[in-house]
Amino acid sequence: MADPGIYCFAGAKGLCMTQSEWAAWTQAALTCITFTVALVKQHHTDQRAARQKQESDAALMAEKIRAADERRAQAESLLNKERAETLLQARATAIFIRPELGNFAAVLESIIEHGPADSPAEQFNLVVPYLAIRHRSLEALQIPEATDALLNVANEAHALHNYLDACKEAELFGPTEYKFVDDLAKNALPQVEEALVAVKAIAEGRAAPQN
Repeated sequence: MADPGIYCFAGAKGLCMTQSEWAAWTQAALTCITFTVALVKQHHTDQRAARQKQESDAALMAEKIRAADERRAQAESLLNKERAETLLQARATAIFIRPELGNFAAVLESIIEHGPADSPAEQFNLVVPYLAIRHRSLEALQIPEATDALLNVANEAHALHNYLDACKEAELFGPTEYKFVDDLAKNALPQVEEALVAVKAIAEGRAAPQN
């Protein structure tokens, strides 16, 4: 009769093991199975975690793209609003100063065609009411498309005003003073006409200010 503590496999001569050996083999088999199951579970867990991370990354990227699109749309909307406001401001300013440009042009044309009055004081008093454009340097900055031309005109109006003011105590214009006023008018008129073209277009909404 076989020892109950010894296990023999039928037909396997010499393949008998003690109970402790059997337990060791059984434990090893269970450990191997447990380890294999754990590996499979870990593999599934890793796959699920990787899939979740991919989904999370994709969602995060989509959110970043959406946020970027919103910021871009907001920036474009703000830029369009600023451009519209700039155009309106420029147009309002152009409408305001257009008559003053016309007045200055009329003064210059009169001087070129008829010459200045004999009396500097009389000439000063005649033209001063029509030289308001000389005060519009800041307004010129609000019309980017015509800024340079308007600043040139304001400068010419200042020069004419200041020269006549300096001469107004004299009884008569001398040849030098007469020529200076005449030359100034001939030099300034083309600049006024250039500014008028730009300002008229903006005042009538036919041109947008440059950035």
